[in-house]
Amino acid sequence: MGVAMHFPALTSGDLMAIVAIHATMLTLILSILAAYGLYAYGKVDDLRSELFEEGARINDIEFAGKVGGPFSTDYITSDPAVREKQLARVSQIGRGDAAFGVPGNDADQGDEFLRLISAISSYYPFPATAKPDGTWLPTPEPLRLKTVDELRRWLTDMDKVTRLIGSWTLFNSRFEEILAASSARRDAEFEFAHAHLEHQAEAARSPGLAADLRRMGQVIRSIPLRQIATAFFDNLSTAKTVADATKHRLRALDEYQERQPPRWLFVLSFALAIAALLISVFYPIAWWAWQGEAPLPYLRWALLVPLASYALVLIFIISILSRAIPQ
Repeated sequence: MGVAMHFPALTSGDLMAIVAIHATMLTLILSILAAYGLYAYGKVDDLRSELFEEGARINDIEFAGKVGGPFSTDYITSDPAVREKQLARVSQIGRGDAAFGVPGNDADQGDEFLRLISAISSYYPFPATAKPDGTWLPTPEPLRLKTVDELRRWLTDMDKVTRLIGSWTLFNSRFEEILAASSARRDAEFEFAHAHLEHQAEAARSPGLAADLRRMGQVIRSIPLRQIATAFFDNLSTAKTVADATKHRLRALDEYQERQPPRWLFVLSFALAIAALLISVFYPIAWWAWQGEAPLPYLRWALLVPLASYALVLIFIISILSRAIPQ
């Protein structure tokens, strides 16, 4: 015959002691979860803030020496398809490739090269300095990246644009040739127009106008076209530095988030701990205060609720540790 085992029945006092134990454990669990949430997700907010601040430094770059505007629709590089096409055209000009509508003579290629880099620097992925209709904006319009996904796309697009630095280095001698030809033609055209206007000013006996024309000529001659191209690529190098620093911040954010458990698991653990506190602590205390005695059958079930909460919190802690410990 088997030996029957009998356990003493739980009294109201025993159940209230269990309530006190649950109250202590659940309060501790909620405190730990709250502290973890404030730290972990506060850290995410800090990393995101640093990420967007780094990316916003692109707005500090000023591309000067705009030429070729107002732009036609073929140069509105805010359109991704147009931007891809014009980036390819810059490399084609550097290679001396006359295909795809690239002008055949050096002076025209120099003009087209300057027009292309001016258009590229006037639209996304840089602060906008030209309107969608191709005319200039009175003041630059800052680039605003609102989400991490937008910032990821911006970095991808910036990588494509900054590859032009390689073309400038690789085909520098060719670019120098076409810019020199473009400068020579510009100077010749200006000298002809300037001489004609100066003659008219002298004929009209207006020495002040003639002097103004001479000063204007000196200013125009003091800005070689090569300087515009050099400034563009210097700024492009600065933009690449900003993009690289932003990538570093993005990697830091991604790596930190990968080490954290899913947010839904944290929310579920916290919510279940609160539910357990309400059902297994507040409910029995309220019942005793109201009725003066404990409904033992119902109370026994209520006191089992925290067990699920403890199990889920244990899973959450194991998830944190498994992600934090290097593999």
